[in-house]
Amino acid sequence: MQGLVADIGGTNARFAMVEDIHAAHPKLSHCQSLQVAEHATLSVAIERYLDAQNMPHPKAAGIAVASPVLGDRVRLTNNNWQFSQMELKQMLGFEDLYVLNDFAAQALALPHLKGDQLKHIRDVPEPDLTSDTLAVLGPGTGLGVAGLHLEGQRQTVFTSEGGHMSFAPLNALEFEIAQVLSKRYERVSFERLLCGQGVRNLYEALTQIKDVPCEAYDPAQITEKAVDGSDGICVETLELFCAILGTFAGDVALMLRARHIYIGGGIVPRFIDFFKNSAFRERFEAKGRFMDLMRRTPVSVIIDKHPGLIGAAASLNREMT
Repeated sequence: MQGLVADIGGTNARFAMVEDIHAAHPKLSHCQSLQVAEHATLSVAIERYLDAQNMPHPKAAGIAVASPVLGDRVRLTNNNWQFSQMELKQMLGFEDLYVLNDFAAQALALPHLKGDQLKHIRDVPEPDLTSDTLAVLGPGTGLGVAGLHLEGQRQTVFTSEGGHMSFAPLNALEFEIAQVLSKRYERVSFERLLCGQGVRNLYEALTQIKDVPCEAYDPAQITEKAVDGSDGICVETLELFCAILGTFAGDVALMLRARHIYIGGGIVPRFIDFFKNSAFRERFEAKGRFMDLMRRTPVSVIIDKHPGLIGAAASLNREMT
């Protein structure tokens, strides 16, 4: 039985068909990404996707969304889409519709990610898929976090809004950055620094602290100039980004007692070599009495383009098998 899967973020709406929702490992086809800003509603985007792929309306759909899923009405956190699950189901003729948080979907994808779908920060053992706790976090348009506990055939997903935990500066420069950003935001969460806009926030704060010109670079340009070394402030911005991400990832590992941490989202895969050589791992391990434990905790970057779709397919399999 075929099904529609979707991964709806703040910027992109990704769609695919899963060939057999009852298969143990999802097989995706007809993958396509649409811009959220170019479509008035989710239903319009789904219709456009199906028309473009010349596909009939499937009877089942699994949709991952970048927001909490607390009831029938779903409101996306970083764009203006909202929808009623019941109305969407009726409008598009779905017999079965499952909506879940996007990082819950990423967590469900973890057991299916192998080989060239991952880049390891260091050589790591394979996770024990019979009894283990895994965690995924990812900077993109926002900062998502989720966990997955494996116990035999049972999988338990821990959803969270962990990206909105308060930023905890660890040195004098980070305290200054927090002070700068606190004048802009009522509350400075980790997401204010560890997302696309967060890259820009870090850059602007550094230029203010150092009293140097603030160029009109977008986050992608800041990253590019950091990687090629053509702008010193951009280099320092990306180094700070990686270091703060290390602190945050280490906190997530401790909080969930995760045996393996995965970095998802669309940002880090763009600069893997820079990331490997950054202070990420040092800050990840800098947890005082738990340093030895953190040194034994592997970290992998997800470089597969569609982990959210894989996880949405896995959710369909879990609900309908």
